[in-house]
Amino acid sequence: MTSIFAIDGSTVEPYAAIPTLRFALRVSNATPALAIENVMLNCQIRIEPARRPYGAIEHERLADLFGAPERWGQSLQSFLWTHVNVTVARFEHDCTVALPVPCSFDFNIAATKYFDGLTEGGAPLALLFSGSSFIAIRPTGCKSRRSRGARRCIAGCRSTCGDR
Repeated sequence: MTSIFAIDGSTVEPYAAIPTLRFALRVSNATPALAIENVMLNCQIRIEPARRPYGAIEHERLADLFGAPERWGQSLQSFLWTHVNVTVARFEHDCTVALPVPCSFDFNIAATKYFDGLTEGGAPLALLFSGSSFIAIRPTGCKSRRSRGARRCIAGCRSTCGDR
């Protein structure tokens, strides 16, 4: 049993207590003969700064984080932004669920500096999924299957956490 993940977009959650991004996460069942009763997903979100170009102003604004632009060949490494969890209800073929990602100014100093340093374009993200799927086994009940390794999903984020 395999699930396939895709990010269909992101928006700012308008009524959250703290700034929150809301990713539209599409989950597809690669084994449609088995209905998925429930999925408990863990998601590690990483920023991958080497996957985008930067302008002169961004070079200046990101120097504190990555050093002089001449060193960016070595210093632009992927780094952790945050971890989030989501539960997906029963589905057969595919479904789309909200993946809320809180964005407070103290959530991660490096991520805050990175997002603040961008003047245009999006932030390149990698979402790594792991978790457990529960499938129906008739007539005996449910069977749990823990995923082996992480499933990777690449996304670009254009929404700004601090803007409302």
